[in-house]
Amino acid sequence: MATYIQIATATGTGSSSSLTFSSIPATYTDLLVKFSLRSDTTGLTNFNITVNSTNPTQRNLEGFSTSAPTSDTVTYNYAPASGITASTYSNGELYIPSYLSSNSKSVSLDNTSENNATGSNRLELTAKLYSSATSAITTISITDIYGNWTNLSTAYLYGISKS
Repeated sequence: MATYIQIATATGTGSSSSLTFSSIPATYTDLLVKFSLRSDTTGLTNFNITVNSTNPTQRNLEGFSTSAPTSDTVTYNYAPASGITASTYSNGELYIPSYLSSNSKSVSLDNTSENNATGSNRLELTAKLYSSATSAITTISITDIYGNWTNLSTAYLYGISKS
């Protein structure tokens, strides 16, 4: 049975584009990041997730409110921003198995962005490969590409121990 331990919380300030976890301890088997994000920029924003300051390659399966799912290789994910339905957030989680391994890190992300406007709802399932991250993961950053995370944006880091 797996045990989940909350390690840290990162909260948006309205003046910072990144939510960062650093000095991640090497005491667990896997990591899980749960997040709720909203940007102060206009429209729908993109965000990127780096581990140990490296960017991933990835494959997305996205569903839009008015079209069938598509597959592409963009490196960004989506979150609502100013101009999108008030008080809505992107909610998702990033799962990182074997984060202490000396191999490349394969991770999965699921994320949704809500909006009451037609055509702006998104559901993403993403497989990411951090091929340059061949040491234990010690830092994870979620960065708003176009603006700053609002002060109600949060991310929670959990360590998972398998018994």
